[in-house]
Amino acid sequence: MRWGLLLGMCVLLAAEPAGASTLRIARQTVLPTPAGVCGGVADASTPTVDADPVGTVISASLLLRGGDAASFARSSDGGRTFVPEVIPGASACSGGAASHTFLVNPRAALGPDGRAWYASSWVGSDGGLFDYGVELFARGGGVARPSGGNQQDLAVLPDVAGDGARVLWNEFDQVPNPATYLPPATRLLTARAGADGSLGAPTTALDPGVGQVLDDPSLMRDRDGTLVVVASVAPLTDLVTFLNPATADEPVRFTGVSARSVDGGTTWSAGGRAGSPSLFTFRRDGIELLVGLTAADAGHGRIVRVYAGEPVDGRGRLVLTQSVDGGRTWSEPRSVVDVPVLLYQPSVAVLPGGRLALSWYDARSDVEGDGRLDLRPWAAVLESDGTRRELALGAAFDFRPLQAPGYPVDNSALGISQDLVALPAGFGAVHTEPAATPGVTRVVYSRLSTKPNPKSRAKKPKRPRR
Repeated sequence: MRWGLLLGMCVLLAAEPAGASTLRIARQTVLPTPAGVCGGVADASTPTVDADPVGTVISASLLLRGGDAASFARSSDGGRTFVPEVIPGASACSGGAASHTFLVNPRAALGPDGRAWYASSWVGSDGGLFDYGVELFARGGGVARPSGGNQQDLAVLPDVAGDGARVLWNEFDQVPNPATYLPPATRLLTARAGADGSLGAPTTALDPGVGQVLDDPSLMRDRDGTLVVVASVAPLTDLVTFLNPATADEPVRFTGVSARSVDGGTTWSAGGRAGSPSLFTFRRDGIELLVGLTAADAGHGRIVRVYAGEPVDGRGRLVLTQSVDGGRTWSEPRSVVDVPVLLYQPSVAVLPGGRLALSWYDARSDVEGDGRLDLRPWAAVLESDGTRRELALGAAFDFRPLQAPGYPVDNSALGISQDLVALPAGFGAVHTEPAATPGVTRVVYSRLSTKPNPKSRAKKPKRPRR
């Protein structure tokens, strides 16, 4: 939900270098969902994906219709087949507390030992306002529940070795205004969780002060073991002004901020500024979308962050900034994808060798005035010289039917979402698209290869007989 979904190509390509990678879909699988969970339609939404170090086990988390339940799909054959299961106790209808009315912002992660972790935020009503909380489920273990105030956006980073994980969550003061659901103060806390459900003493990773709203937090580990937190921050007053129809003339320009810890999360120091994404409004054929989402990943000594940048002359952009010193400093933002209209929901993954994988939705297939908003999922590989190879992960579809039903908080839709994970020889991607049932989404897993297709290699000419 990210504060009510607030926080919800046309570029000239360089000459293709010799020996450059290709990009193709090696296989695609529709993830199964438990049918009729909690008496509802199995609407698979907001997925995340992760893999073990050798890329043989793929996982994805998703919400079911209206956030009533959460499920976890796991593959032991490299993403060819998946087995789903409902996370017990994550919501009221799956045996959880009555306050867990619905779930938002799921995360999935796999440790090096193969243990699966599932993180989710829950929302419940409390006298006209809403209570928020986070929980971390360890597969075959316990459930970690941070105590204290309201929390949302739980990120999880499994330990390199050992039976535990580092978790990060956004804690905030009670929301004073049900009309906007914006908190007056936010801070990012972190702690170590054990697989038995134990949770160590939390420390503060980022605290921008009263009147500042944090969103889109990511927790990563640099190759030397440094923990890095990256998030977006914007003034509360700017967001309130943006939500007021009478004053919503300018986009809210978030600032990317980071923090780092060299002692495993005990103490944190401020990092640099990581770009300035903006929250801009896209309106077309009766649809209004807020596009200001970010994604981050680490690997090969780099922390990379991408975001949907502010449009230039009506064109959507995917903007990238990176740090090679553990978040101390960040490069100047540069546009890496440029499309004629809307660009939405970016993801990024650092691939073996340091190349980048990107994914997003855009509206290149849309025709203004036809009463539709046609979006299409895309993936790309970005080489170090700026060369980009892209391909569509699925057909274009009309986004309008996916606007309903809405969440109880702000009537926002489950809509579309996608995520990436690096694999030894390529990457895995999940994206949502319409299912056969009108207004319902399903999750598709794509295994993408950056190696040439053996079947497409030209045959060597036969030697003439002497």
